[in-house]
Amino acid sequence: MSVPIQKVVIVGANLTGFCAAAYVTSQLKGSGLQVEIIDDGSGEYSPIVSTQASVNSVFQSMGLDLRQLMAATDAAFNLGQAYEGWLGAGSWAFNSFTAPPNMAGFFEFQHFWLKSMQSGNVGDYHQYSLAAMAARQGKFAFPSPANPNPLTQLSFGLNFNSAKLMAFMRSLSINAGVKVADGTLQAVESDENGTVSAVLMSTGLKVQGDFFIDCSLLAKSVLDSHFNLSFHSRYETSPVNRTACIVLNNQDEPLLPQTSVRALPNGWLKQCSDQNRTATTFVYNSNQLTDQEVAIGLLQHMVNQDSDEQPPADVVFSELTPGNKVASWVDNCLFIGAGTFQSCQLDYCDFSYVFKALESFVKLFPHNKNSYNSHEYNRWTQADYNQLLDYECLAMSLAANNETEFWISLKKLELSEAMQHQLALFKSHGRLIDQRQALIAKHQWAAMLISRGVIPVRNHPLMSVLDQADGLPELQSQIGSLVAGMPSHRQFLLRFCQQ
Repeated sequence: MSVPIQKVVIVGANLTGFCAAAYVTSQLKGSGLQVEIIDDGSGEYSPIVSTQASVNSVFQSMGLDLRQLMAATDAAFNLGQAYEGWLGAGSWAFNSFTAPPNMAGFFEFQHFWLKSMQSGNVGDYHQYSLAAMAARQGKFAFPSPANPNPLTQLSFGLNFNSAKLMAFMRSLSINAGVKVADGTLQAVESDENGTVSAVLMSTGLKVQGDFFIDCSLLAKSVLDSHFNLSFHSRYETSPVNRTACIVLNNQDEPLLPQTSVRALPNGWLKQCSDQNRTATTFVYNSNQLTDQEVAIGLLQHMVNQDSDEQPPADVVFSELTPGNKVASWVDNCLFIGAGTFQSCQLDYCDFSYVFKALESFVKLFPHNKNSYNSHEYNRWTQADYNQLLDYECLAMSLAANNETEFWISLKKLELSEAMQHQLALFKSHGRLIDQRQALIAKHQWAAMLISRGVIPVRNHPLMSVLDQADGLPELQSQIGSLVAGMPSHRQFLLRFCQQ
């Protein structure tokens, strides 16, 4: 008779590990499942981590109060990504978590915008987005109970102080009965079939388990080595392979509810803020710039310090290898974290996929060792990883920035067959492919393509019989009035988190 899983061991006492512990215990509460977490010495995550709007339902399923979560973790709201200079100097576009209003039936918003554009009576695409206009002016508000207008609904992600989020999730885990083992992981013990049965610690402690979740941030963890798992790089020669990050206080500056992604001659500069700090990350190719050039340039950009001396110590460099493990669930081991998947860091919501992976795991939680569950999980996560990497590749290849070596190399990126099809489909009639519960919603694909200058040559043929496109000027006016009445993002946070 098969024995059900009674104990899960999580490898990695870091942010990913404690999020995994807190989520698994919250979803399997009352099942009698034991959870133990161990350290693997792999360090910590980025200073600020972000989640997309879709992760809010995960927090709700954990029974978390949004106000308490944000107050404890210095979290700020994030309405989407602002792309500056990607179509040349002075250009600005926004990709919102909030879907555009439904103007009529099954037609997507880009079809109404296209109809208005063809008549010459339309503004920039982002001007019809409440989220975009609020983010640009540094404003935020929840909809008023007295105003049921669906236009006032804003979907938002969250930007967390990663150290405080880890402390919060650690506290949740321990209060739920999760044990934390001392020492660091040294070796793996397995049975005659190669199934992991225990891990051995530096203290001599043996931690036994029925299932293991590897949340290591290491490129090659101890469990990796046991299964000899390989990491598949998305690119033969990656367009970006290194990041440099500096964190500064932001209390004296406007707090924008967005991720800013600014095109520079040799890379892009991302800025993302929690309530008190802004993390600025430069993403680049180390074959084109030295670390010293990057560090000095980054510091000059941030604090106007004119120096050509050694790179300052507060700039943190990290390697970047876009790609993923060939399998995320092998035998009785699940792999989640930066050692499992890395993107090109085009936006600041990479941590969303951690919760998406955990949610998928709980949906397929096995009774015991069962290959059907692992095969389905790997199919789901591989589709997610491919979509995220494809999205970035397409977005980078369409950038029309200045003709430097860096940007020329992006335009030569090879698109997957799926992205070639998506591009052709959108160019022809403004249509988008459907994807399974994707991290990137259809309206975000449309906004990205239009913001990169991809304008369909034809519209949906049935749009010719509709008159709703004439309502766009009124929509723009309504958005202007709503934004004018909003408090600043910082004012709203102060009131919300202190209530």
